[in-house]
Amino acid sequence: MTALLLVFVAATLVKLALDSSVGEEPGASAVTETEAALIVNYFHTDVRCWNCNTIERFTQETLRERFVDELDSGSIEWRVANIDEAENDHFTDDYELVTSSVVLVEIARSGGEDWKNLGRVWDLVHEEQEFKAYVEDGVRALLEGQP
Repeated sequence: MTALLLVFVAATLVKLALDSSVGEEPGASAVTETEAALIVNYFHTDVRCWNCNTIERFTQETLRERFVDELDSGSIEWRVANIDEAENDHFTDDYELVTSSVVLVEIARSGGEDWKNLGRVWDLVHEEQEFKAYVEDGVRALLEGQP
């Protein structure tokens, strides 16, 4: 499983490098070997309720409002994936997903990774400011090297 994850990360970094050379939008640039990357993932299924859509929207808004420089520089990347699609179903095991989730993945300079599932997004989905503060705190903690 670790080997598959490392292959996925390597392939993703190659794709990012190729995409950035043809003018990808801000936040999707390649990460150099000397910098760490934080990937903010929103994983969902085929069936999406109001809460699921709101979690995605609030998370994306938080990044756009509070991490503009990091998105522009490529040190933070925003990704959305449907885990019901065959090519994405491995994320369920990789990140121990039981439902739609926001997962922060820090790719370290050494090639390893740390990740954190922001499980409280479900509790905070009806409290926009608290939701956004929670996501911001999680992202800042990983950017600053805290678990």
